[in-house]
Amino acid sequence: MQIIIDSNILIFANNAAMPEQKSALQKLEKMVLNGHQFYVNTIIISETYHILTRMIGEDEALMRTQAILSSQYIKYLPISSELISAALLTSHSQKIRINDAIIAIQALSDGDGIFTDNIKDFNKIKGLHIIPLREGTYLNLQ
Repeated sequence: MQIIIDSNILIFANNAAMPEQKSALQKLEKMVLNGHQFYVNTIIISETYHILTRMIGEDEALMRTQAILSSQYIKYLPISSELISAALLTSHSQKIRINDAIIAIQALSDGDGIFTDNIKDFNKIKGLHIIPLREGTYLNLQ
């Protein structure tokens, strides 16, 4: 499966101070062993780097973000102008942040789903397969 990995999962996995780190790393490892391929885009990398700089410092955030981009398990997907256009409409109609709309539309068009802890917003996107970090998370299957 080709899975978009949301920035919150990457942030949890790269910060030992986060209580979610253990579960994020365990689920990532399980998914890799099951043959999943992960994808990121500019928005995900930008959000991850921005938050990590505040949490673990600029130098460490740079190193970890570069490691994400060079990982054999994570591929980079460019964002087309058509994708942005569709995301703008989705952001407007579903009342979600444009960054989340871009990620969701890319997951719909280029992937088999999204691995995230942001169920509330991504749950608004019809047809989007969500792989939640937390077991027992309620998914509104539209």
